[in-house]
Amino acid sequence: MTSKKNSQKQYGFPNGAEIEKVIKRMTQPGYRRINQSLPSNATGEEKTKYDLCKSIVHHAIKNNLTEKELIKQLGVDQEKIEFVLFCHINKLTIEELTNYSDILKTNSSYNDKSFFSSEMREKNILLILKSYYNKQKWL
Repeated sequence: MTSKKNSQKQYGFPNGAEIEKVIKRMTQPGYRRINQSLPSNATGEEKTKYDLCKSIVHHAIKNNLTEKELIKQLGVDQEKIEFVLFCHINKLTIEELTNYSDILKTNSSYNDKSFFSSEMREKNILLILKSYYNKQKWL
């Protein structure tokens, strides 16, 4: 009879062969799935692109978006989303990053529950009533 503890697979730190395999894969030329840091002598444009990438990643994490969902929302391919998620700013333009950020902001405003909160509805109703009242006053 085996105990429950012995029958469960134990997870631990990977062995040397597994570590070497990962290192070999990650150091291949063109490997995209590794974070790029911002150079210490970065230009203003590089800093802006880096900040846009970080804000997109933050948005994805905050909203529990998968890569596939981001690809669909932004209309990009797997390679492009990896450039964004791993801050490969040399492969991206400010214009496209700004566009991606705007798309995500637009999509999230419609999905955000606070957008349809009762307080927001009340404010909108008051604005509509004031507008109607003002129109009637001018007739």
